[in-house]
Amino acid sequence: DRRPSPPVGIASWSKMLAPTVVAAFAAALLVTIPACVAEEPSSRTFSVISSVDGKTMDVHALVAGPQQGSPMSKGTVVLLHGAAFSADTWNKIGTLDALSTAGFHAVAIDIPGYGRHLSGSHKLPPRTREAFLSDFLTAMGVRSEEKVVIVAASMGGSVGGPFVAHHPSRVAGYVPIAAVVESELSSQSPQHLASVPALILWGEHDHPESAKAEAYKRLFPVHQMYVFPDAPHPCYLKDPALFNALLTEFMSLAHQPVRVHAAKVGVGGRDAVSVRARW
Repeated sequence: DRRPSPPVGIASWSKMLAPTVVAAFAAALLVTIPACVAEEPSSRTFSVISSVDGKTMDVHALVAGPQQGSPMSKGTVVLLHGAAFSADTWNKIGTLDALSTAGFHAVAIDIPGYGRHLSGSHKLPPRTREAFLSDFLTAMGVRSEEKVVIVAASMGGSVGGPFVAHHPSRVAGYVPIAAVVESELSSQSPQHLASVPALILWGEHDHPESAKAEAYKRLFPVHQMYVFPDAPHPCYLKDPALFNALLTEFMSLAHQPVRVHAAKVGVGGRDAVSVRARW
């Protein structure tokens, strides 16, 4: 019988090799695999003093990446979740990991009154909400001359929008994800916001041609819009890897000139992000 013998399995090979050889092989294999998993974000509570009424509130946030303001940090990114979500959403979809790996100091805020109420169960009154992000950055120790990128999903625009409207010089870039347009923002002129590049993100099934989407394109002369194909209102949940890639690309190459790009990236298109944050 000259039929070939069956192939020797991995288990059989391990029995044939000396234990020390197998151990050395495994160690060498581990060394060759890059360490691509970032550390878990830290859970922090900031004492935020309201500039409106002087009251102090404890605000929870997840923090990842190099220390804020350190030479290792490429910049600070603030993430604001939607009404049905929390700071941990950005952790679960890998955004904190992606930003940290790219060298950014990422801060995902648990907005008071939402999520698991880690920042309290009471929602912010309108006037307090308008000043909230500025007060939070003060509690973080971010200097007024330091720029930040703001990512606001849906309801998060009620916190991010007023800050962009009142402090455009402090904003390196704005990423509204089908975010609400507060009156503080909608009342601004495009000239007032001309220094703020915007990456506008929308889901295909969330009316990307709506008046709200058009308002963003009108308000921010330097912008690019990307429509996630076959995606709902929280479009980042449809394709987290694409979302994280677009976000990190928007914040990279900070010192290259930003050109005006007012055209919508086609649905399903993989065009590169043509606008960049201005740190």
